[in-house]
Amino acid sequence: MGAHLCHRYVISTIRLYQILSYRISLFHRVRASSSVQRRRFDGLSHQFVRGRPRVMCARFSYKIFFPRSLPFFLSSHTSHTDQAHQNETMTTRLASTMETFSPRGEHTHTVIFLHGRDSIAEEFAEEFFESQATGEETLLDIFPSVKWVFPSAGLLNSARFGCELSQWFDMYTTENPHEQGDEQDLLPSISRIQDIIAQEAALIGHDKIILGGISQGCAVAIHALLSGHKQLGGFIGLCSWLPKREDIKQIDGTTNQAIRTPLLLCHAQDDDVINVTFGNELRDSLESIGMKPRWCEYAPGAEMPHWVNEPRGVDDMVAFLSDVGVPAKKNP
Repeated sequence: MGAHLCHRYVISTIRLYQILSYRISLFHRVRASSSVQRRRFDGLSHQFVRGRPRVMCARFSYKIFFPRSLPFFLSSHTSHTDQAHQNETMTTRLASTMETFSPRGEHTHTVIFLHGRDSIAEEFAEEFFESQATGEETLLDIFPSVKWVFPSAGLLNSARFGCELSQWFDMYTTENPHEQGDEQDLLPSISRIQDIIAQEAALIGHDKIILGGISQGCAVAIHALLSGHKQLGGFIGLCSWLPKREDIKQIDGTTNQAIRTPLLLCHAQDDDVINVTFGNELRDSLESIGMKPRWCEYAPGAEMPHWVNEPRGVDDMVAFLSDVGVPAKKNP
């Protein structure tokens, strides 16, 4: 028995070393092409997020995601049943994870912000708070009375890539996010976001909650807002589009209180992931049901057009949050 356990320990140690070696090798291979933001590599889609490369297809999900089809030397000796249980456990853990930043003093408002596809809450929050306004301050610095909540999407199987991705709902492509839209199931994520809203509203009220998201996070957040039928303190959407457009057209603007929620929508003209045309479509669709979004469109030239525009985009969020009653810190 002791010899068996020793053997398993040695094998586990070797596999851990091999995984780390594979991660380092992958990092350097992708960094070799750091002059581009997106590329095709070994049949998988990769991204550069704030300068850090990440593989989209995920089996072990944290910071750098590993593809389902690993090199032969990383193959597992666990059974298919054990592996399925591990994957389910990982998915559940990610879906229940939230990064929360407590207010620095009195709690006046809560901002619930959803990350985009192929990201996680911890990573997104870190990068989001690196974005600076004109005065080189971050949103975390400017609004000390805000509680910030960043939920993580779970791992969902990608029908197109044949692997698991961190995403709020499965979609076929970002080039045309409406493609195969009938197969996009937003309901589980909508229900979860509404539960988070209800928990925060029990503390400070719906009128003190600002909901938002970037890219796919915004896409599901706007549905969570409208299907909740309650007016919130505000909504911020970055670099996004409107899935299930026909569902939105059925909303009765005279009875749905969510229609009154103040909106800020931002999009770069040269967004290379979600074309600004889809952002315009989102704005127009919301206007058609009686909403009045504040639209901010940014000229080409940003280092990362599918991200928070700096500093102007951060300035726009600061102005919007101030306008909806979120108190900014008082400068000496």
